[in-house]
Amino acid sequence: MAGKRTKTAIGLWRRYQKMAHRRQEDAKRLARSVAGRYLVTKAEPRPLWPWLLAGVGTGAGLSLAATFGSRRAMLKRQASAPEVSRTTVVDGILMRWEEQGEGAPVVLVHGIPTNPRLWRFVLPRLEGLKALAWEMVGFGWSIPAGFGRDISLRAQSVYLYRWLQTMGIERAVFVGHDLGGGVVQRFAVEHPEMCAGLVLVDSVAYDNWPVAPIKAARASRNAIAKMPNPLVRPLVTSAVATLGHDSVQGRAEAPNLYWSPYAATRAGEALAHQLASLDPRHTMEIADDLASLSVPARIVWGELDPLGMHHARRLARDLRAPIRAVPMARHFTPEDHADEVADEINDLLRASGYVRGHAPAPEVEERT
Repeated sequence: MAGKRTKTAIGLWRRYQKMAHRRQEDAKRLARSVAGRYLVTKAEPRPLWPWLLAGVGTGAGLSLAATFGSRRAMLKRQASAPEVSRTTVVDGILMRWEEQGEGAPVVLVHGIPTNPRLWRFVLPRLEGLKALAWEMVGFGWSIPAGFGRDISLRAQSVYLYRWLQTMGIERAVFVGHDLGGGVVQRFAVEHPEMCAGLVLVDSVAYDNWPVAPIKAARASRNAIAKMPNPLVRPLVTSAVATLGHDSVQGRAEAPNLYWSPYAATRAGEALAHQLASLDPRHTMEIADDLASLSVPARIVWGELDPLGMHHARRLARDLRAPIRAVPMARHFTPEDHADEVADEINDLLRASGYVRGHAPAPEVEERT
């Protein structure tokens, strides 16, 4: 039975490769029409299957339009924060985060299939605070901790709360991207006394997720779980590299950066477990409560993000927050447009007067 499922998945993958080749040709024609002043280079056909994993199913045309429409974003080289990884045990779970700076805490939460390195260009731009980029249980280098555990958005909010308690953090500003944006929304509703501010960057919200291709991938998760790592790798790396970025640096660095944690474990099983955990009911359950939050908030959104600008506007209305729409940007805004993301975080901190002391943190293991 397992062999049959694997063959079925491989057959789908090959079929989607053929479809992707046709889409590439259509995309190149579109790119010539909307950005003819840039060179359209010959592109290697990419499998369509990675769309299922990146959650970006709006077509290769938009991806290339974004790429050719923003030369500045493509060529700009950004400074990266060093990776300072720390761990501590919370309720028997080894939890990991990256940390930089001193001062009032700001907690940043990534999405899927990323990890705290998503924020590497944002962290150096934050002013006078302690940035803690928390890794969700069952994601990134914490994939092993998720096997056999609930790693849904609802569960991540609980894990985040218990980690904050262990760290002695009573109040913080929370920043979330993608799935992490949904986690911090839910956390803010469940623990408003701990939320000093909220910044949502290209976030899942309401019922805007998972996008249709991800739903299809979830339906094939049993087959994905049986795939060997060499077959899983192109599903993850092609999605991140080809479809998520409008900058050269982000596109070049991200694939291996986000594949590495999968490669160190049972990648197919890990990815299937993550796909199975995606449940929009966990944001819909708190949708009506967002308007009751009395916290300063900011929304940062790529204009071409498939999660939809209309959902950004709805979040802005419910949270009474301004929107920073990033022209021609796609989904991975923290990597492609770190200045804009950091500016909104810093602006929120200045406007809200967020200043507080912080209790000593427990002993943790530091790795560089």
